[in-house]
Amino acid sequence: IYPGIEKDSFVEDGYICKEEYQSAEKKILFILKEANIQAYRSENDFKNPSKRQQILFYRNYIEDKSVLNGPKQQEKIARISQYILNDKKEFSSDSVEDKRILQKISFMNLNKRGGDNVEKKVKAYCKKYVEYINAQISILNPDIVVVIGKTINTSKLETGNAKVIRLNHTADLYHGTY
Repeated sequence: IYPGIEKDSFVEDGYICKEEYQSAEKKILFILKEANIQAYRSENDFKNPSKRQQILFYRNYIEDKSVLNGPKQQEKIARISQYILNDKKEFSSDSVEDKRILQKISFMNLNKRGGDNVEKKVKAYCKKYVEYINAQISILNPDIVVVIGKTINTSKLETGNAKVIRLNHTADLYHGTY
């Protein structure tokens, strides 16, 4: 259905709003397996490297612009963030609060080429680029790292003094088996 991922593909990630992230009371970094670019791969403008920013995926949601695949990931990450920032007391399912909180977080994909959900590719990518992954974590300097993905090996990740929270998947919050 979708064309293959180009060898020179690189999908930018990081903080969604630099000023908001740097001034946040607790800096939260979400570590995900790979960039979800499936819907974008059929779009002509994705061939333009400046459009390969998953940050736009979040910013478009915050600015009420059209979002491919719907806002599910953005909403789930926002609610996980609220839960952490509110010391597990409560969270709002209000999209205005979701959008406000997303500006305060950062995220990184271990596989920055974009994914096709093949686990061994993510593992190979992590092994090859671990020093760059750790450099990005250091630059973002989080207080809390939320690792999403049961198969992500964190033994080589250098998280400094950050508290590490592991979740199997963002779907855990809503999935019936959870």
